[in-house]
Amino acid sequence: TVVPTPRPTSAPSGAPTTATPSAPPTPAPSFGPTIFPTGSPSVDPTPTPSGSPSEFPTAEPTAPPVPSPSALPTLPPTRVPTAPPSFSPTRFPTSAPTHAPSDTPTPFPTNFPSPLPTPAPTEFTCEVNDKGSPVISSSLALARGKVSVASGTAFAQEATQQDGTELSRNFGFLVGADPGSSVSFSATVGATTLSNTGGSASTTRRRAASVSVIPRSTILYDDLDRADLAYQLRDAVGRVQILRSGLRVQLFLENLATSSTATSNCGRPGSNSNHGTADCQQTVSSSWFSDAADVQVNATVRVRYSGTTVL
Repeated sequence: TVVPTPRPTSAPSGAPTTATPSAPPTPAPSFGPTIFPTGSPSVDPTPTPSGSPSEFPTAEPTAPPVPSPSALPTLPPTRVPTAPPSFSPTRFPTSAPTHAPSDTPTPFPTNFPSPLPTPAPTEFTCEVNDKGSPVISSSLALARGKVSVASGTAFAQEATQQDGTELSRNFGFLVGADPGSSVSFSATVGATTLSNTGGSASTTRRRAASVSVIPRSTILYDDLDRADLAYQLRDAVGRVQILRSGLRVQLFLENLATSSTATSNCGRPGSNSNHGTADCQQTVSSSWFSDAADVQVNATVRVRYSGTTVL
């Protein structure tokens, strides 16, 4: 029995072994994968893929993706849109409308209008009653009537309300305007302003609550015997646009030496006056004058409304 050496010699033998050589090599490589991966991959790929895939991934990725998309889209679309939307409109309109309209209008109109009109124009249907007459309230609702300020200053507190054929709207914040200021309103349906509608209003004037007197003549003589003064009226908050209805202003003179009196009606502040002023004049009797001494006269401006003295 020939026993092999436990380890190979450092130099090969010059004579062949006397034992039987090993079986001849396999004629072709195996087609099945090994149970365990090799330490390093082979240089050349296998001519045909193996029947069973490897349990471990390959070190290199698969072939790069195709440069052009497939002819058919994928069955389920993606759920998220592409990152940047287009900023210019499409050259041709889509065949079907979008499911939800945009909340904001497009920044610019399309460069090329559609050469064809819409297939069916919008129809306006006028509702009629059982007698064949048009129902104005329904048509007015479709026309979107509106009540607005025609002149003056006022602020709307709500949108225009419609009740059948009536349009109404509340306005307020008129306190900033001068007393007696007027404002008018108009009603429009579409681009048409309805005539003789809307009405008007004005801010309220209040009664005079104070009077200021400015004498123009403080000394009277026998040949200059007319007392002349100006006055100004204000309401409780100091505004000069006072209530003129029922107003009566009088100048009351009293001779302190003889207790004689003289009364005259004064002018009233004008309807368009922004000062609340007017004049008072009263000629005194020659008997009020004395050669012996000066005579003191007291002048009082009295303000009445409908016969009731308020100042």
